[in-house]
Amino acid sequence: MSELHGPSGGGASADAWLTPTVAAIAGFTIAVLSLLTNGAWVLALQSFIARDGSNAFEDVVMATGVTQGLLAVTALVLGRRGLASTAVTARNLGGATAVLGVLGLVVAFLTVVAGLIAAT
Repeated sequence: MSELHGPSGGGASADAWLTPTVAAIAGFTIAVLSLLTNGAWVLALQSFIARDGSNAFEDVVMATGVTQGLLAVTALVLGRRGLASTAVTARNLGGATAVLGVLGLVVAFLTVVAGLIAAT
């Protein structure tokens, strides 16, 4: 009888559970999150920065830009796996992830620049 669900056992690699299509879907979702700057993650970041009483606007803006950049890079890494796949769905989602990931990097860069300008 053939195995349908990949290798069994405790030593299954990440390839067994993170297929190219799943990686592309995750990357696309993270790329969209990198572009949403009024989400809950920004509020959490702002609360973390203001935890000691200082709440400088430029600090929040620069931290938001850095976080956006990290999310966009993560999305691009996951989307690359989809682009390398032979599955059409994974390639399409990987391409959309690449577009949104690059746009997320541009927005992150502009956000950090805006924070630096506000700091001067």
